Amino acid sequence: MKLRLLAVAAVVALQLSAQTDAAKPARVLLQSGVYQLTEVNLGVLSKPLPGESRQRVVRVFAFARPLTELEWANWSARGAVNHGYLPLNAYLVEIPVNATQAWSYAAQLPLRGAAPFTGAMKLSSTLATGSFPDYAWVGSEVELVVVPLATSSSAALSANLDRIGTVVATAAHGISVRINPSDLQRIAALPEVQFVQPKEAPGEPENLTGTKNHRATAIRVPFPGGRNYRGTGVVVGHGDDGDIEPHVDFKGRITANLSGPSQGDHGDHVAGTIMGAGNIDPDGEGQAPGASLVYYSYPGNLNSVDAHYTTYGVRVTASSYSNGCNAGYTSFTQQMDQDIVQNYHLMHVFSAGNNGTANCNYGAGSGWGNITGGHKQAKNVITVANVQANDAIANSSSRGPAHDGRIKPDVSALGTNVYSCVSPNAYGFKTGTSMACPGTAGVLAQLYDAYRQTHSGQDPHGGLMKAILMNTADDLGQNGPDFIYGYGRLNALRAARAIEQNHFVRDTLTQGGTDTIRISIPSGQQVLRVMLHWTDPAAT
Repeated sequence: MKLRLLAVAAVVALQLSAQTDAAKPARVLLQSGVYQLTEVNLGVLSKPLPGESRQRVVRVFAFARPLTELEWANWSARGAVNHGYLPLNAYLVEIPVNATQAWSYAAQLPLRGAAPFTGAMKLSSTLATGSFPDYAWVGSEVELVVVPLATSSSAALSANLDRIGTVVATAAHGISVRINPSDLQRIAALPEVQFVQPKEAPGEPENLTGTKNHRATAIRVPFPGGRNYRGTGVVVGHGDDGDIEPHVDFKGRITANLSGPSQGDHGDHVAGTIMGAGNIDPDGEGQAPGASLVYYSYPGNLNSVDAHYTTYGVRVTASSYSNGCNAGYTSFTQQMDQDIVQNYHLMHVFSAGNNGTANCNYGAGSGWGNITGGHKQAKNVITVANVQANDAIANSSSRGPAHDGRIKPDVSALGTNVYSCVSPNAYGFKTGTSMACPGTAGVLAQLYDAYRQTHSGQDPHGGLMKAILMNTADDLGQNGPDFIYGYGRLNALRAARAIEQNHFVRDTLTQGGTDTIRISIPSGQQVLRVMLHWTDPAAT
C-alpha cells in the first residue's frame, strides 16, 4: 500500500494526453496569454497584413509534434527562418512572401494551425495586463526594452522607435526606449520587434531579491492581519563546513551546534540564508527568520537524522555538498529515500551542484546528467537548481536527468549573488546551488509553519510538502518539468495558499485498485494543475 498525495493548484495548464490535445484547436502559450491557431490556408498566411513587410512575414506555426532536424533543414533550405520554439509544438517562423517552395513545403508538414505574429503576442506578462511597474516610470513616460528579431536591423528598428519615443540605450539584449504609455501597441506592432518588456528592475542585494523571488516576504508580512509564516519553531538540520562563528542574526536560535572546527564562512552564509534575522542589515534577512537550527559538520545532519528527528525535532535538512558527479543510485541514495519513508514529517533538501557544463558520463555529452551526487538523486528528496534574479538558469547549475533518467533537479531557487551572513557580524555575496539549497530549506520552514498555523499545530507529511512546492512553482524553460529547472522556481505565496485552502487530498490505494477523486473548480478558473505524488520505497 502506498500513500498518494494529490496536490492541486488552479494556476497553470494540466498536461493532457496527446489524444485529447489532438481533438482541440492548436494553441501556443506565450507570456501574454494562450492563443488558438486556427488558420491552415497557407495562401492566406503568406499575404502580408497592413503594417507588415512586403518582402517577409513572421508567422506562428503549430504542429502535431516537434519537427525533426531533417524537416527543419529542408524547410530552411527553402527560405524559412526558425526564430525559436514556442510551447505546445509551435515555432516562430519567418518566410519570404514569394518563397513558393517554403510555403509549399509547409503544406507537407504535420501542420495543425498557424497565425500572424501580432503585437499582443509580443508583450511580456506584465505589459499584457496593461500595467507598468513603478521602476519603469520616468516622469510621465515609461521605459521599455524592445527585443528585435534576429534577422532585423537594430539601426532600422532604433530609427522607427525614435519616431515613436526616445531611444536611450542599445545593448545586446535589446533597445531601451522611453514612450508615452499610450504608444505601447504602436511599438509592439512594428514588424522588426520580437518581444517587449518593461526596463529591468534596479539592482539590490540578492538575498533581498531572493526572498522576493521565492515570494517568501509575501507570507511573512510585518502588518496586522497579514500572513506571518516566519518558520517559528521549525527546526532545520544544516550540515556544512565546520563551526559557524557567533552572529547576532543567529542569537537564541541555534538549538545545538554539533560541528567540528570552522573551515570557512560557507556554513555561516548558508545558515543566514535559511534563518538569518537581518538584525544589522535587514537586506540580509533569511527566508525563515523565526526558524531554529541544529548545526553539524556535513554529513552529520544526514547520518544523525533518524535520532535527531525525535531528539531535536528536525523536520527539514539542508546539504550543499556533493558526493560524486552523476554517481547513480548509491547506498547513500537509498539511505536518503529510507529516511523520508521512515520519518513521516521529514524532508531532505540538496543543492543540485555546480557542474552545469561538465560531462559526467550520463551519455548525452557535456551539459547533461551532471547532478553532483548520488544522495541528491534519491526519489523522495528535493534537489535544487540555481537561477539568477531574472529567472535565467545559472550556467554552472547542474542539469539532470538522474542517472536512471528521472527528472532532476526538482525545483529552482535563487542561488546567484545571494547576500547573507558572514563572520564576524557581517554580510557578503556568494553564488552557487549551495545558496539555492538553503533558500529552499528556508521556504520549506515557512510552509511547515503555515501548515501548523492552519492545521491545529500538526506537522505535515514531508512528501506532501515536496508535492506542494513542486506543483505551485512558477514553470520556467520548456513547458512543464525539465532537466534544467525541474518543476520551476519556488513560489512560496502560491504554496501557502494551497496549504490554507486545503488544495490537496490524502488517499490510499492497493495494488490493482481504483479510486476516484473529485475536484471542485472555482468559477472563472480556466486552467488546472494536478500532481499525483507518493513517497516511494527505497530502491535496491
